[in-house]
Order: sequence, then C-alpha cells, then structure tokens
Amino acid sequence: MTEQQKYPLKRIADHHSFLTPKGRILGDYIAENPRKAVFMTTRELGAASQVSESTVVRFVSQIGYDGYAGFIQALRDFVDTDLTLMDRVDLSDIQGSDRFHQII
Repeated sequence: MTEQQKYPLKRIADHHSFLTPKGRILGDYIAENPRKAVFMTTRELGAASQVSESTVVRFVSQIGYDGYAGFIQALRDFVDTDLTLMDRVDLSDIQGSDRFHQII
C-alpha cells in the first residue's frame, strides 16, 4: 500500500489546488472531521458539507480512488491506525450515547 493510499488526508491535500470549489469545501470538511466522515454515506457526507451527493462521488474520483467504498476503507484504515485513546473516547460521542445503551 502506497503512502497516498494509506493516508487519504494527504491525498486530499495533494489534490486540493486541482479540485472544484465545492470539492475543496468537501475536502476541507473531511480533513477537519475524518472520524465523522468515515461513518457517513455519500448522501450524509454531502449534506454535512453542504454539497451534492454527485459532488461527493466526483470528489472521490478526482483524488484517485476507484469508488466511494475504497475511499471510505482508506479513511477507516487511517482513523483506526492514527487515533489516540482520547480520540477513541471522543468517537463514542459521535455515535451517540443512546446507541451505547441500546447495545448494553
């Protein structure tokens, strides 16, 4: 796995100047919120970053991934390997405490 495949945030930064204005907005949102973005569908990610679902699909292609699933997997790998313990505790807030209680 190459460095760019392993680090989607680096790939976003490397392509930032070549992206459309909405692509930049989306890239900035993902870079600022990778732990949230990793759990979102294309529709949810588009809504959260205030771009269309088709912009999300084009963005993933523009930064060099074959599809959204491959991008999310690379982002998931990044989040899994680079999160600290405190980041993982914060992640529980993203998913919501109700979900925790439902599981228990």
